[in-house]
Amino acid sequence: MNHQELLALLTPLGETSDQVCRSLKERGIKGDMWCGSSCPIANYLRKETGVLVSVNTRQVSIFDPRNKSHEHYLDQELPAAISAFIRNFDNRAYPELIHPGYDE
Repeated sequence: MNHQELLALLTPLGETSDQVCRSLKERGIKGDMWCGSSCPIANYLRKETGVLVSVNTRQVSIFDPRNKSHEHYLDQELPAAISAFIRNFDNRAYPELIHPGYDE
């Protein structure tokens, strides 16, 4: 996976935080708040690519599954809409995308 392929997955999710939420909801993607490896964006990317990812409000890191030390091999700055979505999701703006039974 390279930078262009990653952006090709993220950019179509939407131009605003609310559009990203709708796109993920339509795909049945949910996640955990404050957890970069299981937030909705990480779960979406893992579902689409099969690779281990970690997400924060600034970037996504892709991990090489062959490397047992879990060093990431690709860091990509997130589009503004994705960053805004993550901030809003972590502040409970989209409770419909929180995994059932999630406990902070």
